[in-house]
Amino acid sequence: MFKRYVRVSMKKPVVNLSFIFLFIGLMVNGMGQSVLFSILAPLSRSIGFMDSGVGIIISCSAAVLVVFSLLWGRVIDRINIKYVFIFGLISFGIGSLLFAYVLDLGQKGVIFPGTVLLWLIIVRMIYAAMTAGTHPSAMAYVTKLTGEKERVSSIALISSSYSIGLVVGPAIVFIYDNGDVLSPIYFTSYLAVFVAIASVFVLKGFPSTIVNSVKENKVNPLKFWDGRIFPALISLMFVNVTFSCIQQSAGFLVQYLFMITDSEASRKTGVILSTIALVMLFTQVILIQKFKIDYKKMISMGYVLAILGLTSIVFSTVYISFFSIVISMAITGVGIGYLIPSLQTHLTLFASSDEQGKIAGYIFSFSALGYIIGPLLGTGLIGLATWMPYLMSIVMLIFSATCMFFGSKHGRKSTSNGLVQLITRK
Repeated sequence: MFKRYVRVSMKKPVVNLSFIFLFIGLMVNGMGQSVLFSILAPLSRSIGFMDSGVGIIISCSAAVLVVFSLLWGRVIDRINIKYVFIFGLISFGIGSLLFAYVLDLGQKGVIFPGTVLLWLIIVRMIYAAMTAGTHPSAMAYVTKLTGEKERVSSIALISSSYSIGLVVGPAIVFIYDNGDVLSPIYFTSYLAVFVAIASVFVLKGFPSTIVNSVKENKVNPLKFWDGRIFPALISLMFVNVTFSCIQQSAGFLVQYLFMITDSEASRKTGVILSTIALVMLFTQVILIQKFKIDYKKMISMGYVLAILGLTSIVFSTVYISFFSIVISMAITGVGIGYLIPSLQTHLTLFASSDEQGKIAGYIFSFSALGYIIGPLLGTGLIGLATWMPYLMSIVMLIFSATCMFFGSKHGRKSTSNGLVQLITRK
């Protein structure tokens, strides 16, 4: 018989000026991503390239991110961590400015739509390669700022900064009403560069450290195709496919249903994306922390709520009600807000203490794979029917749940970094 004993430190996370700037930097990063999701769909149609072109842009950058995040993870151990973080922010600012510049040329008709799409793909892929170290460096920095007891709560807090950025970004699009739809991109770009420059003077510098090689578990090493974790990784990937499909199709959904101008479409899309991000943030920071629901129950609740919300979206597209779409997106957001952290927790329980880095890499890689597939599905299916991406999302979540529940029998009980102990009793 197995019992899980979870020991979580109740000490408050260490929050100092360095921590605050890490938080702000990741928040700006989230703002930039959500601003892009809000305005890219309506702009692409006004420029004249296909709806699926937007999905290609996002998917190509996600593919680059999968590879380069692993490379940056090695670099972080060899140079001062703070400079990786600062370099990522500066690259974010410059890359976003270049992206906006290409969009501006397309709006003015200076270059052909096909050329605009090609340059946007190139700029976004370079951007992804240069910024892939931002999140890993922030997490590595936090582990050096905090002791073992404070680390869990500190990492949880720093992770929420990106979600806050996802909420703030569309809100900026909504309130930034000066006639230039690209203004929110310029704003987040300048803000990122400002935070990067300030971080040079604020962040404490940690010397480079070459991590000594740790002897691998030769008896039973954990591979991503291992039957104990592969079904759950596939489940997590399809949840991220669903989430990115919803994000990328929202802008087109608004334009197809309401036949409004680019500026109005950007604002309505911003409302939808802000609602999803805000509800997910509330779920992860308030509901999960307050009610301490078992992660297995959270997985079940997440699937039920997400499928219920997506079903409601399908009907909302038929009756063309913006209010019902927003409410349906909120229900879906609660479900996904439960699913992502609970599935990640489930996967970490399959790894021993010396395999946590490996399992984290698998989690990130499969999540990023979801962001390659999702935008292509969202932008490709929305042109066939407004309800099609959301019906397909329901199918993907059902498949995800099937993989999760039928694959759980391959589970392996292990110890996770001293936080989860499995005690065997006869």
